[in-house]
Amino acid sequence: MKLLLRCGPVLTTSSAGAQAKTGPPRTVLVIDGNEEHAILSVTALGRKGFRVISAEGGKEGVRIALAQPFDAIVVGHKLRDATGLEVLRILADKLPVRLQLQVHKIVWPGRERGI
Repeated sequence: MKLLLRCGPVLTTSSAGAQAKTGPPRTVLVIDGNEEHAILSVTALGRKGFRVISAEGGKEGVRIALAQPFDAIVVGHKLRDATGLEVLRILADKLPVRLQLQVHKIVWPGRERGI
C-alpha cells in the first residue's frame, strides 16, 4: 500500500510532465523502506519530470519533509522504523499547510485474494 500526501496543487503526469510553464519541476518526497519499491517510485516519477527525493525510514522522511516544501509525499505502508500512518500523523500535526490525504492500495495481479 502506498499513501499519497498532497501538500500543494493536484499533481499530474500528463504529457506536459511535472514542470510548470514558467516554474521549476514539482518536488516529491518518497518515503519507503522497501528498496525495490522506492527505486520504482523514484524512477517513474523522475521519468515524468518530477524532482524526487527519497528517504528509507520514517524518522528520516519526517526530518526531510519538515526541512523543505514538497508538492507531494509518497509514503510506503511498512517502513524500517515506523508505519506509513504514523508518519502521516506526525506530518499532519507538524506541517504548516493544510494537507489533503489520498490513500491508494496497490495490489499486484494474482494477489487479490485475502484482502
